[in-house]
Amino acid sequence: MTDFKWSRLLAHTLTKLIPDRKAHQEMIDFLRDYYKDNQATLEFLDDFSKNYKNEEAIRWYTRPGCLFRSLNRSFREENIEEIYRFRSFIRDLSKQIDLLYIEQKETIGCDSYTVYRGTCLPYDDIAILKSNQGKLISFNGFLSTSFDRNTASVFIEPSSKEEQKEAVLFQFFVNTDLDTTSYAYIGLESDIADELELLFNINIIFRINKVEFEESNKQWFIRCELCPKNDVEPLYLENNDNINDENHSNLYRFGILLIEAGQISKAEKFYHKLLEESSGNFRAEFNCYTGLGVVFFHLENYTHALEMYSKALDINIQPEVIYNDMGNIYVKLNQCQIAIEFYARSLSLTDDANDIHLLATTLANIANVYHLQGAYKQALEIYEKASNLYADAYGGMCQHPKQAGLYDMMAMANRQYGRFDKAMEYYQDSLSILKKTLPTEHANLAQCYNNIGLLFYDRDDPDSAFEYFQMALAIDESLGFRHLRLSSIYGNLAVIYSLRNQYDLALQYHECAINICREVLSEYHPDLAIRYVSLGVTLIKQRKFDEALSALHKAREIYENQDINTFPLDHPNHAQLYSAMANLYSEKSDFDQAFEFYTKALHIRQVYYNPDHPLIAANLHNIGFMRHRQGQYYRALGFYQRAKYLFEQDMPQNQNKLTSLS
Repeated sequence: MTDFKWSRLLAHTLTKLIPDRKAHQEMIDFLRDYYKDNQATLEFLDDFSKNYKNEEAIRWYTRPGCLFRSLNRSFREENIEEIYRFRSFIRDLSKQIDLLYIEQKETIGCDSYTVYRGTCLPYDDIAILKSNQGKLISFNGFLSTSFDRNTASVFIEPSSKEEQKEAVLFQFFVNTDLDTTSYAYIGLESDIADELELLFNINIIFRINKVEFEESNKQWFIRCELCPKNDVEPLYLENNDNINDENHSNLYRFGILLIEAGQISKAEKFYHKLLEESSGNFRAEFNCYTGLGVVFFHLENYTHALEMYSKALDINIQPEVIYNDMGNIYVKLNQCQIAIEFYARSLSLTDDANDIHLLATTLANIANVYHLQGAYKQALEIYEKASNLYADAYGGMCQHPKQAGLYDMMAMANRQYGRFDKAMEYYQDSLSILKKTLPTEHANLAQCYNNIGLLFYDRDDPDSAFEYFQMALAIDESLGFRHLRLSSIYGNLAVIYSLRNQYDLALQYHECAINICREVLSEYHPDLAIRYVSLGVTLIKQRKFDEALSALHKAREIYENQDINTFPLDHPNHAQLYSAMANLYSEKSDFDQAFEFYTKALHIRQVYYNPDHPLIAANLHNIGFMRHRQGQYYRALGFYQRAKYLFEQDMPQNQNKLTSLS
């Protein structure tokens, strides 16, 4: 059993693979090595190597040997490398089932089937099935069932308390009038005809109708029914232009699958393998370099990513796509002016009528630059145009991960602008699409959870923020490599621990966040400055003023080394730094200095933020407090009243706003 989103994506990719002569021998070589100490299996493989025919895949699959066992083990373990080695045989077997399905639809007049499958499942799997009655279930790989209940029961292993497993008998109801994934009675093709087997193709999806324990048989009985295709929610693969593109080769197609599943390192291996075999094949080389560019981008190795994209650009296939991708890298490198130039090149080569989705993507990327520069209002206007184009490109309510990414950026811009309710709407839209279209431990989900956590923090709900940060952390740590989002999550958790006065934990997470930034960014990247400001705020709370001032000065030095065209002197991040400096001087009772920095922060926020943004209210309150401490009571009252008015505009009322997260 598996997440049907993953199963559907995997099945679609495998069955789309172009016939490959090398693949058949690659599988045989792998199996010979795997079973090198099993003489009977080696003899089977010799026979298979000499006598296999594409149209006899079912016979070989059901024949005693190793194909059934090995293939199903690979699917069960979701071992993507082994599954790829079986790609040629999987395609043959799937195609033969498809042909039998069509033939039997026309010749067999039965309205429905009921078939069975006996097995033994862990306690946890049974609990999941019980809690998901009425919902969908997918089985990885090909599903073997029998028309005969007794035959199916033979395969039920006894329950085992030691292994925490229990006996299970599945009953599958099949309405033959429905448009479903293919299946076929294989009695005439099977090497074991007396099992009365109905074989389901990969990516078969059922609905769980009932789960009950049969006391008389001491086993679980699970009733399922085969789902029609229109019962299954739209999934990512149906909108994935790259996977569906018939021009792409086997490994490129499979590499896309790996990237979408979050298995970046494995994707890199596959692209390198294809590159070794593609000398002189310009299309294949282009696909490889492009794929490796995507891989290194995800790994945040931007130098290598640019190198790969430059090689792809030299081949001169789809340069408008490459320019767009290279622009994204320059944004990550904080070279926004260069990024804009690459986006402009992409736009100049894009056919608006025939490539709406690329046009939308490029506009969204340009909006990202405005967003990074703090021009939130302008960014939101361009995001809206991109969103409308995505809807045109993919039809109606777009359920594509690109749209989810756009919603995420629109939410972030609204959050930073101060429109929290609107931001939450966009985050929920983004999360809904991602849950429908991606595996449950995908990096994009971690990104969304982290951003929702930031919004809860801004809305004065640090406990909910902490919960979402932990969800993001669980996914990112499972991916196994250190990257900027992990730095952001650590930094955000540090702020929550600081709020809870758990300073040792806070400092530990601040250190982790800063170390990751140092590993993957240049020494003057503004993201590193954000981490130093956040550390400084925690140190101020601990009254470690000298250490806090050192951290804040590091942040200031980084900001002073930025290109003012990319990072203007009135960028909102400067306001975050000025507020922290003001807090420091306020704690040291240097109210003149504190007043100066609070005023600088206020001027910036009034330029970039929504007029009723809570940080503006907090700024006004703090300036009022400085005037109060200076004995200027009348002026203090004016600032207090302005702050009170903004706080009463149904906005969060919490001084935590003085600390800005990233």
